[in-house]
Amino acid sequence: MTRRFTTLALFAGALTMAACAASEPAAPMHDMTADLAGVAAVRDGYATAFKAADAAAIAALFEADAPMMNPGLATATGPAGIEAAMKEAFGMMTPNDLMITPIKTDVVGDLAYETGTYKQSATMTGGEMMTEEGRYLVVLRRQADGGWKLVADMGNSPMPPAMPMAEGAPGK
Repeated sequence: MTRRFTTLALFAGALTMAACAASEPAAPMHDMTADLAGVAAVRDGYATAFKAADAAAIAALFEADAPMMNPGLATATGPAGIEAAMKEAFGMMTPNDLMITPIKTDVVGDLAYETGTYKQSATMTGGEMMTEEGRYLVVLRRQADGGWKLVADMGNSPMPPAMPMAEGAPGK
């Protein structure tokens, strides 16, 4: 009797686990090649928009509450804030080039992150050339349509910030 009860209990437990497993939705399978291409499309779109001084196109790459934290600029949030910040930046310079070199890109479910380096050049309103090299970290989220948008963008420079020279200092 005990053996029959144990067998029945094990069988009932197995049926319960099978029913629970069958009711759980399967995680959607994503094509990693397509995901990486989607992330690259955002990266390439950013570079193209930057070179064209197109603040609206840059802003369109971001989610509604995404921060953009880049050297020399205050943190801008969301497409409207990012567009305004980029318009201000483009008012002080004419972009010449932007090279973005990804180092690591990883996709986990509906989120992706990428690290890399960038090199940009611009002509400032006074005519002087400016070149900046730095590092970046971005986080992206898959959208309902399958595309990707930035949820966070942060860049920094390995160079120390330029210190203003005091009056009377050598070279001033």
